[in-house]
Amino acid sequence: PTPTFARAALVLARWAKQPGAAAEANASGGGSSPSLLSRVLTRLHTLLPACGAFPRGGPADIEAADQALRFIALCLHAGPESTASALSGGAPEVLLRALAAAAMPDSAVGNAALALGDLAREAEGLQALETLNAVAPLVEVTRRREGAAAKRNSAIAIAQLARSPRNLERIRELRALEIIAALVKV
Repeated sequence: PTPTFARAALVLARWAKQPGAAAEANASGGGSSPSLLSRVLTRLHTLLPACGAFPRGGPADIEAADQALRFIALCLHAGPESTASALSGGAPEVLLRALAAAAMPDSAVGNAALALGDLAREAEGLQALETLNAVAPLVEVTRRREGAAAKRNSAIAIAQLARSPRNLERIRELRALEIIAALVKV
């Protein structure tokens, strides 16, 4: 049930702050069992609909997604070893869905943007995000969200995406260079 998953995700997010937790979260459970990170991504994939709004929109769904996104962001921020596990778990799609969910709090959107920026640091992640045209949703976050962390993390992710020529062209089209300059201090 969603309330149970919300509590579990809260515990995982707290645990993920510990040194070495990301490596453990990426390890498979033995045999063909998926990693903990992949299992959280699978649950989020079910929880976050493609349409951008929660089917029930209840507080438990929102809290579960918020805590799960915090866990994913912490795992990806810990280092590049999480990228392969996150990509195989469908992280780019899940994180972009989180950006589009209107009911999602700014803290959750900020964590999704932070995770996207960390994915974009690795070549495989950058390529996956380029394929999904991740620039537009990130630019939209910087324009419509109120939270400073959500805006700043989105601008950082946009800056990471700029390493790709195709993304850089899209960033210019959307006039996002100004957003990066305004929100990210160098």
